[in-house]
Amino acid sequence: MSGHTPAPWTVMPEEDGCDDMTLVSCERCGIAMVYRGPVEEGFVGVKAGKANARLIAAAPELLEALKRMIHPNNPEPWDVVEANARVAIAKAEGR
Repeated sequence: MSGHTPAPWTVMPEEDGCDDMTLVSCERCGIAMVYRGPVEEGFVGVKAGKANARLIAAAPELLEALKRMIHPNNPEPWDVVEANARVAIAKAEGR
């Protein structure tokens, strides 16, 4: 894969009639859906579906944070780099 859709991505609030999926949106590209059907049918379930959606939404920020951490000539102070990484992790974890 040569590229990805840049941030911001957000997990959308649940809408009426949308109880079997979590929506993840991006202003530049539209909407991605994370299906979360019933666990007994072999799907991931609501809790895992929401967690997957948060991870997808946070992916651009997580990638950027990792790139900053390993960049040999990054002029940012380490505490700024670490703070950005913590923000991205919190978004992925839904905090």
